[in-house]
Amino acid sequence: MKKLINVSDYCRLYYEDVASTKNICAFFGCKPSSLGAFRNRLGLPNREEFYPELRANTSRKSKNLFKKGAEAWNKGKPFPQIAGENHVNWKGGKFINIHGYRIVKAPRNHPHAYKGYMREHRLIVENFNGRYLKPNEHVHHIDHDKLNNDISNLIIVSPSEHAKVHQPEGSLFGINAHK
Repeated sequence: MKKLINVSDYCRLYYEDVASTKNICAFFGCKPSSLGAFRNRLGLPNREEFYPELRANTSRKSKNLFKKGAEAWNKGKPFPQIAGENHVNWKGGKFINIHGYRIVKAPRNHPHAYKGYMREHRLIVENFNGRYLKPNEHVHHIDHDKLNNDISNLIIVSPSEHAKVHQPEGSLFGINAHK
């Protein structure tokens, strides 16, 4: 059943009492779209057209927040630093990757870091030798334990030497390939 909206009641609520659309809908028992259609059908102005002083006082800033060229809401304000050590899930900057190597937070601007992290055994050998490792230098774990990153367990080898250690002659895919 259609609800009838009394024009005088609507005008009193909308213009004089400046009631919200939600309250006006509750008063008449209708939907918000019905109110807009009712006002348009009768040619009634919206509040800003009816009260020009509302337009001057109403902030349009919120409607321009995401427009191209608009100034950012937080421009010039300090941004809370929630990355790294200040983040709630910080676990010391160390984790073990899917290949079993310990990954650590790399020194700032390290040339071989990926997204600020690198393999711990490479960093230990670099610190011990006092230079960055070249891309064609591999670090081999003597005891084959990827988490034992003691300097006495690490040696620098060429890619071909490293392949010989992990893929002995007669083996196509590694030490345990034919067991």
